Amino acid sequence: MLNIEADYLSKKWFVIFSFPEDYKVSNHLYSGLVINILNALNSLKIEEYHFNKDLYGNFYNRNYTIPLTFIAHHG
Repeated sequence: MLNIEADYLSKKWFVIFSFPEDYKVSNHLYSGLVINILNALNSLKIEEYHFNKDLYGNFYNRNYTIPLTFIAHHG
């Protein structure tokens, strides 16, 4: 699971990765995925539409959840 938060006060992205318990942090797929997602977010300018907005025009952080499925590849 990948959770991304658009933080209104800092105008930055915050990312939380949640990988399966048996997934090895030293795995190159893990590090490559983390690096690529962070690079993509850093190249994306945070805009007003990335945040929640109430009826009074106040902006709030918005969370995005992206499900990631890892499939073992043999061969």
